Amino acid sequence: MTTEVWFRHRLNSGDLGKLIHRNGADFIELDRPGENLRPYRPSEWIPEKPPSILYPGAPARVAFEADKALCAALNMHLVARKEWLSMSEAARIAWAKNGPKNAEPPNVEIRVKMYETILALLEPLTR
Repeated sequence: MTTEVWFRHRLNSGDLGKLIHRNGADFIELDRPGENLRPYRPSEWIPEKPPSILYPGAPARVAFEADKALCAALNMHLVARKEWLSMSEAARIAWAKNGPKNAEPPNVEIRVKMYETILALLEPLTR
């Protein structure tokens, strides 16, 4: 997997793009569809973290869906049938903060470990 290096235009535009190498020269490929390449001039571009991919609640939602699948595999079918969108907003917020930490046994430990792992893995991709 290659690491993308992102830059923001230092001068007046504030454009965001990634550094690419074509035909022996460096260019900035802007992050907007249909935009052209711009020449890379180090004095005009400053390095930036890559743009976020996920909105803040997405890792919790991914962890919730993974927890449902794990619960189904563990024959905890009542828990596995719960739907994210059928939960109240307060319940979704609580789940996002705590995951299955307050769940009834059995299998709470493995569920919490999976929840924490997913959140840690997706954190760098979140706004």
